[in-house]
Amino acid sequence: MVTKIIEKFIADNRNPNGFLFDGFPRTCEQAKNLDEILKREGMELSCLLNMDVPREELISRMMHRAQVENRADDTPEVFENRLKEYEEKTFPVMEHYQKQGKVMSISGVGSIEEIFVRLAEKIDSLL
Repeated sequence: MVTKIIEKFIADNRNPNGFLFDGFPRTCEQAKNLDEILKREGMELSCLLNMDVPREELISRMMHRAQVENRADDTPEVFENRLKEYEEKTFPVMEHYQKQGKVMSISGVGSIEEIFVRLAEKIDSLL
């Protein structure tokens, strides 16, 4: 369903600067579907931006969010499940695009402003 929404969006919104998808594709099946959609539209994926964040930092952020937002779903057990799902389903997407030479990694450690600047610089370098 998400892939169909993306497909319609691409067909209806031809943008000379392209598109930025956040959190998509999440599975190799979605990545292969996206590759086919882009090919049909005469386009191709420029890159996959990977924010590299150490596991300990992710845990620290999650625990901080749990304290600040008092979210019941931010527990160590839930987080472990999220990481396991990422490792099983989403990490292979990065491997799929690494084979195509399309992965650009940036450090996801630092302040929000510092990380934003690194992301913006990578995106600007592609435009």
